[in-house]
Amino acid sequence: MRTLYVDTETSGVRNGPAGLVEIAVIDQDGTVLMDQLVNPIHPIAPFCTQIHGITDEMVAQAPTWDDIRPELTRILEGARFVAHNAQFDLAVVGEAAAGIAESTCTVNLCRAKLGYALKLSLAAERAGHVAAGPWHRAAADALACRTVHGWLETLPDLTAEERRAVRAEINREKAALKAARKAIDPRLQKVRRDRCPEPLRRGQPWTPEQDERLLRMWREGAAVLDILELFLRTPVSIFARLVHLNVIEPVHNPYGTRLHEP
Repeated sequence: MRTLYVDTETSGVRNGPAGLVEIAVIDQDGTVLMDQLVNPIHPIAPFCTQIHGITDEMVAQAPTWDDIRPELTRILEGARFVAHNAQFDLAVVGEAAAGIAESTCTVNLCRAKLGYALKLSLAAERAGHVAAGPWHRAAADALACRTVHGWLETLPDLTAEERRAVRAEINREKAALKAARKAIDPRLQKVRRDRCPEPLRRGQPWTPEQDERLLRMWREGAAVLDILELFLRTPVSIFARLVHLNVIEPVHNPYGTRLHEP
């Protein structure tokens, strides 16, 4: 049975195959079987373009899902489908994966082998992988998934007791970091989702004027909710911008990349 590594990028507008904007399929020996931009026939959400860098112009002349589905179905037939968060990618390729023999999720493998999940970029770093391109592009991510899968397969599964011990240690680390952030500035905490205003400007570029206003409000001690009300962005965006502007350290960003992603 062939093992195939799959990654998809989406428009953020529609679910399933209708939202596909890029797909890559890598064979077990590293051969690229498919690396294809896909025209979703609708605009790509700006916040998704910020993540993967794929624009409407890039996919304007690309084939559609109906164009690539027969070939993708043929490639996947009878194969072992491996992806980082496989449930997501299986939903994106939809019926094209109906003939796969089985699927493996490397996020779940991280939990079994390490005791916690890892983002693909962090798992790839642990595995000694050298990225083949920008993260969140399908071919580069699928190649990284191949390396991560090979690394994880060499590790033994943790026992239930070992997983509990890892979880306890992670919780201690998180509590200590949260306390340290609170001591520096009580605003360095996550905001409850139900208290956040709708992020109507999500994905829009920041202007110099907005940067200046954000800096002034933060230095004057404005509450995070007041900042969210003014800028209508997500807390993730606000804190990431504060890091970008060198106002807070990356480690003090409550939404920043963590060593573990449990």
